Amino acid sequence: MSNFGHQKEHLWLARLFLFIQKKKAVESHSLLVETYGERASSIRTYETWFRQFKSGDFNLKDSERSGRPQSYENEKLQELLDDDPT
Repeated sequence: MSNFGHQKEHLWLARLFLFIQKKKAVESHSLLVETYGERASSIRTYETWFRQFKSGDFNLKDSERSGRPQSYENEKLQELLDDDPT
C-alpha cells in the first residue's frame, strides 16, 4: 500500500463512511489508524471532520488556508509530496 494513489481523498471518504455508520470520531480514528497507521491523521482532524459532518457540511475538499501558498519549481518533488506528504 506504499503507492496508494489518491490517499487523501480515500481517507476523506472513509471518514464520511464511518460517520454515516454512526461511528464516533474516536472509534473511526482507531479503525483507520489500525488500517493505515500514521497516515490516518490525528484524532483532532477526525473530531473536526465529524463536527463538520454533524453541521450538515459534507464537502470533502480542503478549505482555504491563510498564509503563503506553497510552490515548487521541481515537478518531481511536487509529485513526491503529493504521493506522501509526510
